[in-house]
Amino acid sequence: MSILINNYPIFEDNQVLTSGQLNQLNKYLDEQTRLTRSCLIGMGIACGLDLDVSTEGITIKEGIGISSEGFLIKLCPESRSCTTVQYRPYTLPNDIVYTPFQDELFVQDIELHELLTANAETDEQDILVPLTEEFLKDKVVLLFLECLDKDLKSCLGKSCDELGMDRIFTLRKLLINVTDLDKVNKRSNGGRQDDLFIEKYNLKDISLPRVFFDNINTLHYLPLANSYRKAIDEIGPELGKLLNETYVVYEPILKDVYDENPFESSIIQDVYKMFEEYFDGGFKPVWRGMQYLYDFFKDLILAYKEFKDCAYDLMLQCCPDMTRFPRHLMLGKAIAEQRDKCEIDIYRHSFTQPPIYNHQNYLLAKTISLHKRIVLMLEKFSFEKLSNAEKLEMKVTPSCEKKSKLSLRSIPFYYDSKSKSTFEKLENLELEWSYERNYKQCQIEDKENNALNVSYDNNKIQESYITPLTTPLDFDIDQFNFLRIEGLLGKEISNAYSFTQKIKRLKNLSYDVRVVHIGDVLEEDYKIRPNCIYNDLQPIYEIWRNKFIYCLVGLSKLTDISRFAATNGDSLVTTNDAAETTQARRAAFSKDDLNTIKNFSAKVNRDNWSMVVEEVLHKTSSLNKRENINRVSENLNLVSVAVGRQTISGLFQELENCMIQLRENTPEDFQSFDFEKWLELYKCPLNIYVEILKLLSTRYQRGQVNVQLNTYFLLFCQLHGLIRNLAIFPYIDIRILYNTLKVKIDTYNESNEFSNFIKQNPGTVHKAGTPQGQTFILLYQTEFSDKYRESILPKIEAYLEKQEVSSEIIRQIDQIDKENLGKVLGDFQLPYLCCSPCDQIDTKPAQLDPFAPPIIETVPIRQVDTDPTNGIEFFEYNIVKEKLFHEVYEVDRYKVNLTAEAKYGDATIEYTPSDLNTNVNIQYLNYVVDINKVAAAANSSEDAYLIDEFTYEIIHQQTGEVIDSSVITILVPIIEIRTQGIKVGVTGRVITRSDGVLIGIAEATIAFDKFPDLKTSSIGNGDFSITTLSNVLPNGTHDITVFANGYFPKTIPVTINNNIPFVTVELVPIIIFTPIFTDFITVIEADVNAESTINLINDFRTTDLANKEKIKGLIEKEGDRRSSLIKVEETLSMFSKDSSLTVTKMNTVFSKTRDSLLAEIKLATGASKKMKTEGLKTMTTAYLDRLILTEPKGLSTVSKKTLSETAKLINSNEVNMKGEMKKWFATKDKLIGNKITNVIRNNFKI
Repeated sequence: MSILINNYPIFEDNQVLTSGQLNQLNKYLDEQTRLTRSCLIGMGIACGLDLDVSTEGITIKEGIGISSEGFLIKLCPESRSCTTVQYRPYTLPNDIVYTPFQDELFVQDIELHELLTANAETDEQDILVPLTEEFLKDKVVLLFLECLDKDLKSCLGKSCDELGMDRIFTLRKLLINVTDLDKVNKRSNGGRQDDLFIEKYNLKDISLPRVFFDNINTLHYLPLANSYRKAIDEIGPELGKLLNETYVVYEPILKDVYDENPFESSIIQDVYKMFEEYFDGGFKPVWRGMQYLYDFFKDLILAYKEFKDCAYDLMLQCCPDMTRFPRHLMLGKAIAEQRDKCEIDIYRHSFTQPPIYNHQNYLLAKTISLHKRIVLMLEKFSFEKLSNAEKLEMKVTPSCEKKSKLSLRSIPFYYDSKSKSTFEKLENLELEWSYERNYKQCQIEDKENNALNVSYDNNKIQESYITPLTTPLDFDIDQFNFLRIEGLLGKEISNAYSFTQKIKRLKNLSYDVRVVHIGDVLEEDYKIRPNCIYNDLQPIYEIWRNKFIYCLVGLSKLTDISRFAATNGDSLVTTNDAAETTQARRAAFSKDDLNTIKNFSAKVNRDNWSMVVEEVLHKTSSLNKRENINRVSENLNLVSVAVGRQTISGLFQELENCMIQLRENTPEDFQSFDFEKWLELYKCPLNIYVEILKLLSTRYQRGQVNVQLNTYFLLFCQLHGLIRNLAIFPYIDIRILYNTLKVKIDTYNESNEFSNFIKQNPGTVHKAGTPQGQTFILLYQTEFSDKYRESILPKIEAYLEKQEVSSEIIRQIDQIDKENLGKVLGDFQLPYLCCSPCDQIDTKPAQLDPFAPPIIETVPIRQVDTDPTNGIEFFEYNIVKEKLFHEVYEVDRYKVNLTAEAKYGDATIEYTPSDLNTNVNIQYLNYVVDINKVAAAANSSEDAYLIDEFTYEIIHQQTGEVIDSSVITILVPIIEIRTQGIKVGVTGRVITRSDGVLIGIAEATIAFDKFPDLKTSSIGNGDFSITTLSNVLPNGTHDITVFANGYFPKTIPVTINNNIPFVTVELVPIIIFTPIFTDFITVIEADVNAESTINLINDFRTTDLANKEKIKGLIEKEGDRRSSLIKVEETLSMFSKDSSLTVTKMNTVFSKTRDSLLAEIKLATGASKKMKTEGLKTMTTAYLDRLILTEPKGLSTVSKKTLSETAKLINSNEVNMKGEMKKWFATKDKLIGNKITNVIRNNFKI
């Protein structure tokens, strides 16, 4: 039927009909009938005709089919099936032409066998062969419609009329081998089986692997991004092949769209190269937006699946080739091979319908459109948007996700959806995003805004009520089940968080927002913290604020008094220009008058300062009160003369400004309260008082210093001290309140550290947005502390190397961290409203950290003599002793360090029992003037006072954290000193340590070794003093020895330099060396006075107490899971108390407790695992402490084995003890040298 009959005869009256005319009509009608079947109904096996091969033979089930030329092939026996048991050779009858079975000369060259039933009619000459399994191998069953024209014999009987011919159709059941069948198929339509695109079965389903979180990829952005990269890598090559195959399979319908396979074109190949460049770290910042690249591949897979599903039922031709199987049907292999159920049987003619069925025209157009979309998605993915994400506008776009087809979703931000394609016959991605919308473009397009789909590019978030495509949130969004929240990548976290909250309020959206972070050092940015952290503290803060403002009023009044005192100070000095006034003042304010002041000869202190001030002011004003009042304006003018850039009046103005700023920085809202800034301003008045005193000291010249003037400065310093003490009380409340807030914030931050948040909130996934009523999560990066970085960086680098990340990217970790600091790294979503951010946070009062105010003191002086010849007065310096720590603090938790040396004296820290509680030692500053340094400095100065400044800091004993720091200022008067016969000697305290507390030792004997007459005994609190004249005790370094009953004596050097230095001598009770320290002392071959021995023993005792306290705290926190930690506590007690502890017992107990603890650490999670790990570290260092006391000469075999096993177990269980061991070795090396510790270092390798 390659040439169709296009005419048929029309019969007329009286027409003579010929056979040709009748046959022409018959052929035309027959051809039209068969055309109707094949072109309008279909071709192939319509139903049935299945094969069943058994030992009995081949059974062909009933069924019907249509050949490609429209012949009906029907097999419907009465038994509903036909069972064949034998076969015979089959040759086409003579004069039958059937080209699929014949060569070019119409000679049959295909070997065929006819299947026969048991009772089939056969000729005698037929060779019948039973069917065997061996014979049926590689055989295919055919139904062949044999068409034979039989000439009817004429001239039979009495008639010789032409009877014509019969066309006989015989349905033959044939067998053909596979090789011959392939020849048959090639002769018919080039071997093409049907119009169903058989190769479409090569287009397999593909899915993107999920990303799971572990202990590494939640600690840093690079391993997190790499997890998404690995997921993409797993399917990337396969997806590329499948996309390429889409064109290969459907080339007949796609070749008119593209000039070549688009996936092999330079355009898409360039895109692939950009992907490779991105993965290799070529785009900066490295791997920014890897989550969205993961989203893109999900989009690509969805687009591929949508194309594949649409094209599945597509036919190629509207007019199928009728020569493909003109009069035969393939039923399948006789012995069918096992094949995948999705694999098509190429040896069976499946039924195909023409395009008039199943919307084939629609499917054709949609299939082409969906393929264009795949190509455009690849071409228009925007790496520029990822690299410059911080420049993108933040938007919320409604969408239909995540179960819907890609066509129904809004277009994400990472596509350049509106730009024209480089492919000549393609437009842009938006046009091809949804075939249905494109199909109805004229009806739904927003032509004014050139918008066809809801998309990031079309969303004009800042405007209102334009159209549903450009401002979709302003219209009904019931049709959308998802909100795409985009443009946040690379933004500052505070800006991104503010946007999500603002748009939620403006557009009445319902979702929760949580902020989580990678890193451990957080900026003090309250904008990303929930209000609930502050709610319960706000009322307490308001009460404190009202009290504090009241205190500021009082401080303001005190400032006015100070201003008056500062402008009347020169009434206490002698000037050369006013001799008469000087004499009058001397008469009114003489030394005798001052000596009548109660307690004036003693050092002015906090107990008597008010009486001294009152008396001095009374004496100095007795001349003429009116004169003093009149001098105020005069002195204001005098002190307004600038010294450098400062004036007294200017400083007082700064003081007033400080208090104004302090008031302004104490807001009503605790959430807005900046403690660090407030504390800086809180010190401001104290600092300015110091500056005023320093400036006042420069108004006087050498030679003007006397007891009166120095008293004036002493009183002003005492006033400063009073203010310092008063300043503690407002500080106490706000510091505890702030520390409580810090604990809450630290708890909140810890729970919102990404690694912890993931563990506490299962189901966290990236979706680039959230449905309404669920939780959207922003992930950003904070700073990494040095300790944190030291801990995780090696793990991250090893992890990335194992994941085959390039070394170039790994080397850029620090740079990547800087680029990402404070910025959004990605987003996640929880399929529920997450727990309140404050659910896990309890309000527990925190400890009070000390306040380090600026300190100023004047060195007291005492007149010792007057030269009768010239009236020159000689003075001597007293010691400055100033309390650095108030009893209101837990003083044992903190210590004071001087971080700079004094210039004009010796500054030391002394521990003195508190007046309120003798069991508590308070840290004092002792400042002793070095007269030689003062004399050297005086040669180049005309001022009456030298200003000595050095800093001090308060340190937390356990953590080593610097809590606060400030400056100590000492005003050193330049005085006349009699260098011969001045008083010298030594003062100090004799102390010992009892249960970690320093206490004084009474009745201790202190004596100079070379001057046996110079000796004394200590009093009740351990204080002592030995003084003499310099001509008896010359300058230099002298040894003094201290003796006390029940204590080891101690000798220390003391340097005398025309002064009386202060020393603290700590004695060690004899009993502490027995019994567990005896062996150790013998080994180091040092006498009991050896400093290293005492220090080591004290260190052991201090460390032991600290370890026990730490374990006790861990036990309290662990609750019901504390059994292993209780065992640790028992082990520590044995180490410190068991004097008969043998090496074997010590190692056995330690090993048993260690193994038990490690087993529990493996099973524990979260905080419990952390606490048990800390317990193991503490017990290990305690074991090492006891080991050096038990085996100082050398380690036994059992100890070496225990150390080696412990090191291996700690390393294999990822317990990081590097920091603890570094500190332990450093401490012990310093105390006893490395001779003993090297033994442990060589056997314990962490």
